[in-house]
Amino acid sequence: MFLRFTVGNYRSIKEKQTLSMVAGSGRDELGGVFDSGLKDIQLVPVAAIYGANASGKTNILSALEFMVEAVMLSQREWKPEGIDDYEPFVLDVEYVARPSFFEIDFIFDEIRFTYGFELDAKKIVAEWLHAYPKGRKQVWLNREGPEFYFGSHLTGENRSIQKLTRTNSLFLSAAAQSGHEVLSKIYDFFVEKIVFEDPLYERAHFKASIKMLEQPYFGELIAQIMRTADLGITSARVVRPNETQIQLFDRELEKRGISAKARARRISELEDVVFTHQGDGGNSADISYFDESEGTQTLFTLSSRLLMTQLNGGILCIDEFESSLHPEICKRIIDAFRDPKKNLFNAQLIFTTHNTRLLQKDTLRRDEVWFTEKSEGGATTLYPLTDFHPRKNENRELGYLQGRYGAVPLIDQNDFLATRGDADGETR
Repeated sequence: MFLRFTVGNYRSIKEKQTLSMVAGSGRDELGGVFDSGLKDIQLVPVAAIYGANASGKTNILSALEFMVEAVMLSQREWKPEGIDDYEPFVLDVEYVARPSFFEIDFIFDEIRFTYGFELDAKKIVAEWLHAYPKGRKQVWLNREGPEFYFGSHLTGENRSIQKLTRTNSLFLSAAAQSGHEVLSKIYDFFVEKIVFEDPLYERAHFKASIKMLEQPYFGELIAQIMRTADLGITSARVVRPNETQIQLFDRELEKRGISAKARARRISELEDVVFTHQGDGGNSADISYFDESEGTQTLFTLSSRLLMTQLNGGILCIDEFESSLHPEICKRIIDAFRDPKKNLFNAQLIFTTHNTRLLQKDTLRRDEVWFTEKSEGGATTLYPLTDFHPRKNENRELGYLQGRYGAVPLIDQNDFLATRGDADGETR
């Protein structure tokens, strides 16, 4: 379970900013919070981040994704000479050479952990891992430059792994690659529990949904998602080319000089999903995934991650949640995370959006709404709706659009789309 994430000196984020999933102390008309297992701490299942274009809301999720990738890849795939993806706040010369800061507070195996690190363009500056069994702090790892401290509660071949850890690699990443029994479980939290809806991996998402569709239990769940979204779909099935089609395709690739291994990989990707649509008078028609609307394609590729996140008790992060999806479908997804009968394992959803309809009081709690705003100096500030103490019956959508909470663009109507003429819009 996700408690908090803090990032500083990363892209448009200058000073440290914290996104929290800890429920507010006040009562809210919407339920859906769940116990964290920690004393007096409840967690919300959803966090929605609003803000003007280029205000930095995407950078909050990008920072979390960078942290996950650093844990996964720094030892195995990062080049030994430095950190290519180091992206400090560049609009202040004092921050260009400062390290970026990343820290996450989470619960895993019923224990609260805090893990974080700082890095610059060349090295890991600091790294730490603290555990809080029964609320008592245990320092498992504290790294300052080349110096490593290992607490007595962190058993394993720590010193041997330290020797294998490069200056630009995280110890947690190196430990997982070396099969560290304790830290491999912490590594698994990052790899298995935190999931991103990334357009760069659309093909992989498509294949994951296909794989689930072919399994009786999961296939019915995916088909049910597609049916209940009011897309006119009654069923879905996977279709692959026959042997003759495969042979023809293989010969064509061979003529182009493509190797046998590459041809085999291309052939393995020859798969499609056919959706059956019900028409008037009992008529029906089959439509290929590739001929469906972008919204249908988005919902299908998203369905596998929605299901696995809920069944795995993970955290699903989506940038521009409303992209190609109707607001009512977005609302249904949010409701599914809030419904304890559906969200049995306390999964959580974090997303950025411009969809103001979701601000209505029957969709998001007051402590689930966050805003990003950029200063005159170009720095992002992240803050919650609860800072404004909105009333229970307050029209939050109208309040946001009117600028009551900030985080809206300030547009000069006279200059917007002006081509010729003076400031008052008169054409010369």
